[in-house]
Amino acid sequence: MKAKHQLDYVLQPEVQKMLGHFSSLLNVRIGFFSLEGREVCVGLGRPICAYCRDLRGKFNMENQCQELDRRMFEQVRKKGRSVRYTCHANLTEIILPVQLADRCIGFV
Repeated sequence: MKAKHQLDYVLQPEVQKMLGHFSSLLNVRIGFFSLEGREVCVGLGRPICAYCRDLRGKFNMENQCQELDRRMFEQVRKKGRSVRYTCHANLTEIILPVQLADRCIGFV
């Protein structure tokens, strides 16, 4: 199965709806990221929180945030399971692998 078709599963309306339900139920921002770390979709289209937006914008931490995300995505891919960590802004984040036919196709 080609990578572009794998993302088709994630982009189905039912999956989008499910992301929205989880985001609403847990009151957190839940996004799906490609293997390359590109944000593909976010439950309820929620933006990043004001705290993160300020850190990334006003304090020029965008590159630090993206680099940490990349390192954590790689760790999840290698371990094949979720990773919970505290980011440099002292927030708890969790990244889970999304698998299809025993292959990682992205991250939540």
